[in-house]
Amino acid sequence: MEQNDVDATPDELLGILSFMPETYTIEFDGVNSRIVVGDLCADAYEYWINGRVDDLLITLNPDEYEDYLDAEDEVPEYAKIFGDDYWDGLEHDIDEYGYNATNETTVIVYNEVGGVVLSTDGDVDNLISKSIVVNNTQQSLDLDSLPTGECKYKIDKFSCESHTGIFFLTRPFDPSKLKFNVIELFGEKLIDSVFYCGEEVSLELKSNIEEEHSMDIFKGA
Repeated sequence: MEQNDVDATPDELLGILSFMPETYTIEFDGVNSRIVVGDLCADAYEYWINGRVDDLLITLNPDEYEDYLDAEDEVPEYAKIFGDDYWDGLEHDIDEYGYNATNETTVIVYNEVGGVVLSTDGDVDNLISKSIVVNNTQQSLDLDSLPTGECKYKIDKFSCESHTGIFFLTRPFDPSKLKFNVIELFGEKLIDSVFYCGEEVSLELKSNIEEEHSMDIFKGA
């Protein structure tokens, strides 16, 4: 018997004692975002902002970027934002990844026989506001108000993904013990991890389709 069981009502205690240990599955399905911000030298900013902003997305694909640089051999070394490396493997000032806490993301918990014990019904943001899910981390960086002369790049990667995780319970499922770590960044809320009873639930990628990227650069006035 656990410490919390002492305060259980007779009916709750009967449910605890008669409960057979079960494996539960949590499923995430929706739009997954990765937000990356890094430093950019002023000369590179001036090069790309001068009529070449539409070419920035090419720099995210190593093959296309290589072809682009071959075709545009006047591109100076300082303008190669990621050098000869693919951006995905570099360190950045900010690199956060998670499910968008919006109606485009669904979270469902199933019991061992496939019965639904919790569903967001396409309303993750409402679930967060009810504080079943809190542990927020606020990262503050205003790209529109950078210090004078400071330059940054920002990459947004979006994909439709599905993840699942399993956790083993010896007590009946309690929704109040399910917590999401939610990161608030540039006006977005990203769910980057999930916990039950304080233990992180490991999530496994099941599918990943329809990747899209966007990229922009900023300079402090």
